[in-house]
Amino acid sequence: MRVVVVGATGNLGTALLTRLQAEPEVTSLVGVARRGPRMATPPYGEVTWFSIDVGADDSPVALERAFAGADAVVHLGWALQPSHHKAVMYRTNVLGTSHVLDAAARAGVPHVLVASSVGAYSRGPKGRRVDETYKTKGVRRSSYSKHKSINERVMDAFVEQHPEVTLTRMRPGLVFQASAASEIVGLFAGRWVPTRWMQRVRPPFIPLAPRFVSQVVHASDVADAFWRAIDRRAGGAFNLAAEPVV
Repeated sequence: MRVVVVGATGNLGTALLTRLQAEPEVTSLVGVARRGPRMATPPYGEVTWFSIDVGADDSPVALERAFAGADAVVHLGWALQPSHHKAVMYRTNVLGTSHVLDAAARAGVPHVLVASSVGAYSRGPKGRRVDETYKTKGVRRSSYSKHKSINERVMDAFVEQHPEVTLTRMRPGLVFQASAASEIVGLFAGRWVPTRWMQRVRPPFIPLAPRFVSQVVHASDVADAFWRAIDRRAGGAFNLAAEPVV
């Protein structure tokens, strides 16, 4: 089995490469990233790398070459920064997703898996769960949520236009792992907020608003879910989250 991972050097991409390398059925791994890894240390070794900017106008041609012969393509590419340059993020997040889907169809890939998010859902109740049928119109004031919602519509159109392709949408909560801790802190707290002291002293509480709740999931669990969907060629939408709510 040949699997291509787009966004393979990120938080989730690294976890997915590790998971796929543990499966004997996966005989060929391809990684796509704007910039390839600097070292061939695990899990980046034994991976064929393509340096492609998915938001570029000519990226579908390069992506089609990278997807040649693939049994599955997993699209994890996403830009969270710079948050104040919305056009730059739209280019990667929305145009990039369209380019990946277009290239996968032209390359004849039978199974495409896309990392969506619980952030694609419309604002909803905090006290009860919703399932995968809940409306995915996003949250108006969040560019992240709006981009995820737009991509859901792009995927809807893709399913109608390419019924021969199995499309899987994974909608995880916040994805964490220890090796990405500094990156995650930078995204939520900013680069200039001192946080190293928390490695030595665990605060008894963190003063957050009562409605500031979310579900989180470990990167390795999300990676395992992606592999299970690849292995079973399971299409459709899947929510991924762990208990309890935090």
